[in-house]
Amino acid sequence: MKGGEWVPELEELYREVNEKLYKYIMNLSGDSHMAEEIVQETFYRAIEHMLLSKTELKTSWFYTVAKHLYFDYIKSRKRQIPMDKFDREDDYPENLPDINVLRLEESQLINKVLSQLKDSYRQVLELREFKQLSYEEISSLTSMSVDQVRVTLYRARMRFKELYQKEIK
Repeated sequence: MKGGEWVPELEELYREVNEKLYKYIMNLSGDSHMAEEIVQETFYRAIEHMLLSKTELKTSWFYTVAKHLYFDYIKSRKRQIPMDKFDREDDYPENLPDINVLRLEESQLINKVLSQLKDSYRQVLELREFKQLSYEEISSLTSMSVDQVRVTLYRARMRFKELYQKEIK
């Protein structure tokens, strides 16, 4: 990437990634305002990264940054609102509904199980299930054939299911 070539590249990435990234964060958070903020912050960081490092960004970079921003946001909210200050369920503030707490617990469990998978399984599973990439896109990112992606994804799903069942028992 040379001089000013990053602008068209970023515009193309924005068109390619924006909506999928928004849906990904919406699935994690259930909060449209949070999803919009995180997508905006992710692209802000992409611009910074491209200006400072002069390197190209892949789609997976956006998902990784957005995921970290989401978890950072959740952690900061936990620090701002100590849970032990609330005695009853109806004392919870409106901006922290029970469903977000459950989603956080579920996402932590999913991340725990994902961390137990071997790298190739985790990578293919995350790209397909969380980033909603096509088999062809995964193939180009991982240097696997489309058939290898399908087989690896099947095995990853089976292994994930097995590990997840052990965790919830």
